[in-house]
Amino acid sequence: MSYSSKHAVKPPSPEDVELAESIVDDILARFDKTVAPDMKPAYRELLVQGLLFTQEGRRRLRAARPDPTVARSADIPLEPAKPVRKVHRGGK
Repeated sequence: MSYSSKHAVKPPSPEDVELAESIVDDILARFDKTVAPDMKPAYRELLVQGLLFTQEGRRRLRAARPDPTVARSADIPLEPAKPVRKVHRGGK
């Protein structure tokens, strides 16, 4: 069986792994009294993997990242403007 490269999952960056682990640790800290201590590592691994390797998880990680800081306007990449299409109305 072969898979096309467009369906391949890109490995998470070290920053993504660190962010996912931080998010999960914060969440699990709220469940100290409801999650058995011996189950925490399994839940932690499951939740971290969900953030790193599912579409929804990656979307949530992107949303959780801090906004990039721009020191000057030259740091913002410029996209070429799309040409404006002139609308000609009927008439003579």
